[in-house]
Amino acid sequence: MLELPTGTVTFLFTDIEGSTRHDRAARLLGAWARIGQEFGVQFPDIAIDRFGDPELEARVALGEQEFERAHAEAFGSSLEEIVALMTEDQEGSPPSVDR
Repeated sequence: MLELPTGTVTFLFTDIEGSTRHDRAARLLGAWARIGQEFGVQFPDIAIDRFGDPELEARVALGEQEFERAHAEAFGSSLEEIVALMTEDQEGSPPSVDR
């Protein structure tokens, strides 16, 4: 039986913009894991709801090998590269800034 945490529990809600682009979803998930490692955060594998699960969809669409390649590529990125990845638009271009 799964033992649930005790004490203070933090809920984290995330959404991956552009997750229907499966290659982007795989890279963003790798980047997310890298950020957790960089800051010493452990994300337990307890999911209450994974509606529209981008990881599962990307694994099926890309195939396991391609998903793992894209995930590992982003996981190995620097934090600067991760910020650039996370802020690019869905077509892969850096965001535009209106002044």
